[in-house]
Amino acid sequence: MAMNQILMLVVTSLAAIAAVVSGVVAWRQHIWNKRNHLASVRPFITGMFQTYEEPFNVSYRLHNKGLGPALIKSFNLEWDRQPILMDTLRNQLFERLGEGFNVHGGHFQDDFALAKDDTFVILELAFVGTGNLDKNQREKAVTVVKDLLRLCRLSIKYHSFLSDEEMEFKTRVTPELLKAYGVEVKD
Repeated sequence: MAMNQILMLVVTSLAAIAAVVSGVVAWRQHIWNKRNHLASVRPFITGMFQTYEEPFNVSYRLHNKGLGPALIKSFNLEWDRQPILMDTLRNQLFERLGEGFNVHGGHFQDDFALAKDDTFVILELAFVGTGNLDKNQREKAVTVVKDLLRLCRLSIKYHSFLSDEEMEFKTRVTPELLKAYGVEVKD
């Protein structure tokens, strides 16, 4: 009888160990599935700086290249490391460029969402005058673009609709772009 009791104890213990291992594996699989699901709808915001010579047009756009919508929680714009409002920046740029140019600045409302594969114009400078830019207009425009590259920075905090994990986008200016405009940046 003692042998049967020992055998029953061993079998019961092995069954309990198997149940615990199965529970751990199931829990771990649940965590992996949840991470996979959240990754499958994770937004990823990038910036695009585009320039066109004729007609003169410079734009900075945000693009969501992720797999789900990005819920924008904060939008911070700086000029020379000081906070600035988009309307103030837009007005200052328009004053510097003068007639013949349009300056458009994008605004986010509370709980703005940037859909997957969607693009949002942050800032656009465009020559809308007749003909081509004269030398003075071109010099002003190039100086404004250099100052934008050197002094203007954007930071956006966002998250997925399914997660409160905060992600952040910050403008980064590539060395190639800086070299193209002959700009030295202190960061």
